[in-house]
Amino acid sequence: MSLRGICLGLLLALSLTACKNQRISEEELGPVRVLERLPSGISCEKIEHVRLRDGTGCGYMGGSRQAQRDTLFYNLRQQARKRQANVVILDGEPQFDSWEGCPSNGLVAEANLYRCDFNVSP
Repeated sequence: MSLRGICLGLLLALSLTACKNQRISEEELGPVRVLERLPSGISCEKIEHVRLRDGTGCGYMGGSRQAQRDTLFYNLRQQARKRQANVVILDGEPQFDSWEGCPSNGLVAEANLYRCDFNVSP
């Protein structure tokens, strides 16, 4: 391979990396949507799989807090926003969480985060 070919390849690789790491504005990203499945006819890129929990404690002592579904979904949207994703697809319904044999106040959700381009006209 020639020196010119190596330089062009390196330049292309660097430009692709720079584009991938570029921050997208809030306006371009749009609202974070929690959907059952990916929208058809729209380009989407998987960003990350996340597992979030809401609620603390076992309910026996004063330091516990019952999980709230609304808070869990708010936190999912916040995690998506942090990672520049605009679509959340849950793996299933949020599940109650318990550990070490005690009833738990926790609620757990697993989801995939995607960045979808809703601005493209079909």
